Amino acid sequence: MLRGHRVSVLIPCLNEAENLPYVLQGIPTWVHEVVIIDDHCTDDTVDVARRAMPHVLVVSNRRSPGKGNALRAGMEAASGDIRRSS
Repeated sequence: MLRGHRVSVLIPCLNEAENLPYVLQGIPTWVHEVVIIDDHCTDDTVDVARRAMPHVLVVSNRRSPGKGNALRAGMEAASGDIRRSS
């Protein structure tokens, strides 16, 4: 928590299986939740995310592909008071 606020980190992903472990290991411990947004991935991004961070929240972008739509899906799913995308 950050001064009484819950922080959600939104990570839109399109085939990021190779990079995701490096990103997740850099998430501070005070972050309330990490939301991985699957933006129509065709690799094993979701499995990699769950192995690297078992408590990660995974949502699918059911809209048209694109970072904006992915972030919108993540914002709708996030529960934190403060939401930051990476």
